[in-house]
Amino acid sequence: MLFPCSVVSMALAEYFQRVDLLGIHSISVDTQSDEAVTATIALARPWLLTGKGGKDIDAVRERLSELFGKETVIDIKEINDVNEEKILKYPSDFYLIEY
Repeated sequence: MLFPCSVVSMALAEYFQRVDLLGIHSISVDTQSDEAVTATIALARPWLLTGKGGKDIDAVRERLSELFGKETVIDIKEINDVNEEKILKYPSDFYLIEY
């Protein structure tokens, strides 16, 4: 069984070949609601995640809804004061995320 944050990181890695460019600082997932899963992604470059017209984030949201089996809400937070040491650079780094 995968942790919810690992599922989100896998979905991101499916859609973005260069996950390191997103500048992901943290991922947190709230699965307590019966109606929806809320994933909060804090990153340095949110415009890369949303894509033109939001089509990239919609694709990730649909994939997460399939994986979790219920509606998924993605909250994006921009991190302005980025500590380069805390950015997750490669998909293999996602195990470092605190749950």
